[in-house]
Amino acid sequence: MRIVIFAYNYEPAAGVGVLRPAYWAKHMNEIDPEITCDVITAQENSTLPVLPGGGRVITVKNEGHFLNRFKLDAGAAWTKYLERFFYNTREKYDVAIFTGGPFVHFFFAEILKRKFNSKIIFDFRDPFANNPNHRLNVFKRYIKRAVERKMLKIPDVSITVNKVCRDLLEKDEFTRVEIIDNGYDETFLVNPKTLIEKEKHRIVYAGKFYKGASPENLFKVLKQRQESVEFDYMGPHSETVLLVNSRNFLISGTVTYMEAFQRIAEADTGIILTGGEPFESTTKVFDYIGLEKNILIITNGEPKAGILHEITKGYPNVFWARNSENDIRNVLEGVMYHIPKQYPEKEKFSRRAGLIKLVNIINRLFEEKK
Repeated sequence: MRIVIFAYNYEPAAGVGVLRPAYWAKHMNEIDPEITCDVITAQENSTLPVLPGGGRVITVKNEGHFLNRFKLDAGAAWTKYLERFFYNTREKYDVAIFTGGPFVHFFFAEILKRKFNSKIIFDFRDPFANNPNHRLNVFKRYIKRAVERKMLKIPDVSITVNKVCRDLLEKDEFTRVEIIDNGYDETFLVNPKTLIEKEKHRIVYAGKFYKGASPENLFKVLKQRQESVEFDYMGPHSETVLLVNSRNFLISGTVTYMEAFQRIAEADTGIILTGGEPFESTTKVFDYIGLEKNILIITNGEPKAGILHEITKGYPNVFWARNSENDIRNVLEGVMYHIPKQYPEKEKFSRRAGLIKLVNIINRLFEEKK
């Protein structure tokens, strides 16, 4: 069986959106040797152009179509180059997976269905139209909802990362939606015996800070604990963190996922900042679980609520605090004295577990195609 993953962004590009399709492409044939998986991407200079099982990473560049000038979803322009590529190639695929974002090139799936009778999977990860983190005016929201409704009539199955995101999709009663979490990459797990000894309790945060989930109160508390705590931050807001001017802050810019994972492995506690929206999740939570770290979730909403609570409610090393200086200080005291417990069920949060679900979906669709 030949399948293809359409991923506009791919390795070596940075960003959590790259991790999901890259892991699937590298390990698909390992889960099912009958599957040969190609990747089609706009990304140039792939770090792994040949995939296990004979698959390839194929670059179809977005070469500057006039639509790019209007700052539209990049998939709108890319569709033209995908059409040209498939007009000039003999490649045909039994199943095609489109992963976002961008999203508008998802409509190219109609051509694959018509030309090759391909089965189609759309991987939204987060909602396209109804993402609460996207501040849109009424007109733009209306347009995106209409586009998503039309889009969701194309695939045989759609995928998203949790049940709240599923409910935010503009689906109808005929839409088939499956849930596959992002998960942690189990191939990066570190032997605890190799971890370094530290004098201070190390707290780690990798990635962006988001509006509605300010780190200001956390920074105040950490600055007060310079003798007992060190804070390892890696991400695009390093200049913001530097302004705190605290000698227990270890600060760097954005790093590779592999380096971030290693530095999380060397820490004691991982931080999550959330605005408290029910749909909010993060890849970091799975990395913390996979490495069996303490997790401190700081929320602007109600503690122990939303998808983050669904994910962590069985995890023995999780702590919640409201986003206030006093609450963070009090909860952190308990976190520092907590010795992390092992979590035998962590494998269900691995990327491998999610890929097994995806392969099962692919095989069902292939049987339907026969």
